[in-house]
Amino acid sequence: MFNTLLTYPLAGEIRLADIDKKILHQLSQGRLVSGEEIGKQIGTSRAYVWKRIAALKEQGLEVISVHGEGYRLPEGWEVLDKAQLNSELNNKQIPLRICWSLPSTNLAAMALAEQFPGQEFVLLSESQSEGRGRRGKSWQSPFGPNLYLSYKVPFNRGAKSLQGLSLVVGVAIVQALNELSDNCPLALKWPNDVMLEDRKLSGILIEMSGDINGDCDAIIGVGINASYLGGEGEQGVATIHEAIPTHINRNTWTARIINAIQAAIIAFKQQGLQPFLDEWQRFDYLYGQRVKVLLGSHVVEGTAMGANPAGALLVDVGDEVQSFYAGEVSVRKQ
Repeated sequence: MFNTLLTYPLAGEIRLADIDKKILHQLSQGRLVSGEEIGKQIGTSRAYVWKRIAALKEQGLEVISVHGEGYRLPEGWEVLDKAQLNSELNNKQIPLRICWSLPSTNLAAMALAEQFPGQEFVLLSESQSEGRGRRGKSWQSPFGPNLYLSYKVPFNRGAKSLQGLSLVVGVAIVQALNELSDNCPLALKWPNDVMLEDRKLSGILIEMSGDINGDCDAIIGVGINASYLGGEGEQGVATIHEAIPTHINRNTWTARIINAIQAAIIAFKQQGLQPFLDEWQRFDYLYGQRVKVLLGSHVVEGTAMGANPAGALLVDVGDEVQSFYAGEVSVRKQ
């Protein structure tokens, strides 16, 4: 079944030719490599290497070229490598599929969930043409060092068993990054954002398929910025290389994040949200701040007071503390 899941055709998937995979491997060595050297390594001509690199650039991949010296990917832009990832993953029994380009990893995971019910798997893509965030927002997903991940996990108690799952995943991501770097000022913004110095580093999108009251699948989408998606220092955007040293290979930090999420899911299935609440509260970005909660056309203002054992946001509105299980939250400017 694993092999079928790994090769099952996905709508909108763009596959990378084997020759291009070999070229990308050469470009990921962290140094300039000449077209002649690449050609020798993969058994083709320098002219054909140049042609394939030009084609990769047309797809949106950034390749640094220095006349007379060669080519390389920008620092930190290692291509996802299944062998290296598997060597660093704690659970090698969970299928791992890496795609070159998909419309959306979550949509693709939904499609695979229908074909392979009950099967846990991790899906990665180097880019997304229709990346999505919460509440229908788009998530810019170009080629580069960013992480686009969907993790499909079976649950057997319906939608209620998923309450607080985005908080658990957020805690796992922060813990993984803190193990890679000392004194990193990370925070968690209810319900699904990882923040770095008031800027968004990562977003989490939890979707469900299956029986709302019985056997179902959680599709855990995670996007992590590793480069500015606009101009340098784009307002509101942080990158992982501000949080961890740039010399840590992309495959290494990706594996650490997958390991942390998988371990957290095991604990969450056994014990629920409660064991994670103290850690989540420690990183709570909103706690004590004046916030606005947008519920459709209705706006509630108050002071954020953390989360309850079901994962709801607690807001002191003056005469009472209200619980919110959904809504768009922003910090109210004083």
